[in-house]
Amino acid sequence: MCIIVTMYLSICSNFRVVRPMSHKLTPEEELTVVEWIRANPCIYDKGDPEHKDRDKRARLFQEKAEELGELQARDLQSWYVGEYGPQRCWGHALD
Repeated sequence: MCIIVTMYLSICSNFRVVRPMSHKLTPEEELTVVEWIRANPCIYDKGDPEHKDRDKRARLFQEKAEELGELQARDLQSWYVGEYGPQRCWGHALD
């Protein structure tokens, strides 16, 4: 089983590991983060010239995590790439 999973993961180039969050976002925090993400297009817009600057994106996540308090930067990143993050940023949750 382990060998099959390893082979599958090596074949799938788009595979991402989403780590569990150490602190769940409250609905108010989610809305704050969504507004923050919309204000920073380098996080989501691949056409933005700063999108390729991983250090800047990491720094933005770190600064926002510190601003929110209990969160770590990886928590915000996990939320963003996780099951609900991007859909809530642009989908029905804010309509």
